[in-house]
This record gives sequence, structure tokens and C-alpha cells, in this order.
Amino acid sequence: MSPGKNFIRKSHLLLFPSKCSTAPLRLEVHTSLRPEVYNYFYFSAQILLYLLSENQAYSNPSPSGDIMDQLVSFEALLFPSDGRNPHMVALMTSPMSVPDPHAPYSTLPARMPHPEVYMDYIAEGLGPRAWHYHLVEALDGMNKKFVNPYVIFYPTVSRDGMPFPINKCLREIQGRSFREATAWRGNIIVAKYRESPFSSMINGSIADFPILRNYFMTHGAPQS
Repeated sequence: MSPGKNFIRKSHLLLFPSKCSTAPLRLEVHTSLRPEVYNYFYFSAQILLYLLSENQAYSNPSPSGDIMDQLVSFEALLFPSDGRNPHMVALMTSPMSVPDPHAPYSTLPARMPHPEVYMDYIAEGLGPRAWHYHLVEALDGMNKKFVNPYVIFYPTVSRDGMPFPINKCLREIQGRSFREATAWRGNIIVAKYRESPFSSMINGSIADFPILRNYFMTHGAPQS
């Protein structure tokens, strides 16, 4: 994997005309984009295609409104693997057809986060099977859990089967505590929630960075 190289590849995309009565058009597009930009557009298109297939938006329009209304975004913190500063991104979520694994009896609708949009080199077409998540409910030494805990999304299946690059940003944060065997790899996305990351996600902010920095200073990536 070479973080600095652009992607030049042929993709097939669907163009959705403004009139729902007009069938979508299949386009062949040649792209030359940086990995993070290509990922955003590619996985955003995959999420839309999934929602369209689930709702049969063209053959049987949904009474609930436009298909885009089903995509809800929350502010999350991205720790880029290439050493750039952490910054906020819009983490998209879409409706889930299965109960929330962390709150199976909740009356809130379950939603699937899509951190893969921001994960460079992640395997395509696997969706949530290409990443894992880890809950941060408290810092070491705390007697109580966070009122609004955090969920860390990290990639696990790469496009070419090779290990993801070590996250330079988190390596710098860990300093002398860094251990390659437990290094965080790839782009890391951290979101915030109330009761469950799959039904009650909330907006985070850059003010969460000091708390997350304290966590990453002494915690490596979970080991499978």
C-alpha cells in the first residue's frame, strides 16, 4: 500500500434523474482521486444502492419520502493514518433491518454506521464485515462510566489482504508507550452515543479530543 498515490480506475455508477419516473442510467467513470476522496464517493454510492434495493425506490416508491432522508449523519472524530491532524467528519448511518445488538428491546430504530467511507484501502463490498468496533465507556481510574460513551471504528480487512499502515497520529500520541504488536492501523473513526452506538448515536465535537487522547495514550488496538 502506498499512501501518497492516487487511484486511477474504472467504475460503474448510477445516475439518478430528478424525475422518479425515469430509470437510472449506468455510467462508466474513470477517476483519478486520492484514496480518501475515492473512498468517500465509492462507499457513499454503495450505501445508496443498498437502500434503493431494500426499498425498491423506483418500482415501489416509499411513502416516507426521498431515499436520502434515510441517511442520517453524526459528527465524529477521524484520526488519519497518514499523520494529519484529527478532524471532524460526518459519519453516515442507514436503517438496519435487525435489532440493535446492544439494546435489543429498545424502541429506537437501529441504524448502521458507515465508517468504511473514511477508511483507506478497506475491502470493497463487505460493508460492516470489513471493520470492527470497540466501546470506550470509561478511562482508567474512573469510578463511573461516561454519560455519553465513545465507540472506536477500525478497519480489519484490507483491499489487497496486506496489513493496514500504522496510524502515525496515534503512534505519536502514544509516544514511548507505543508497541507495534498492538498498534492502531488505518484510519480510526470515533463516534459518541448515549445508550447504544447503533440506536442512540449523538454528535461529537473536537472538545472530545483530550479525553480520547488520554485513552489512546495507554490503550493499543484490540486483539482478535
